[in-house]
Amino acid sequence: SMTQPSASMASFFLCAMVQIWEQLRSRGERLDAFVMSAGTGGSIAGASRYFKARRPSVQIVLVDPPGSSLYN
Repeated sequence: SMTQPSASMASFFLCAMVQIWEQLRSRGERLDAFVMSAGTGGSIAGASRYFKARRPSVQIVLVDPPGSSLYN
């Protein structure tokens, strides 16, 4: 099914966000900014929602590579 890879990818991405957040917390550190590139923007939107729900002041930065659907 075409939705299976998307569901798997979303699950992996969520696990990565949880891992980043928990590792920082376990060290007594905080996330001030998160930088990533984007293709369609879905991953950075998800990261933004996840991190801002936990720390509203975190800065989310998009690095827009040539060829992404957001470029220009």
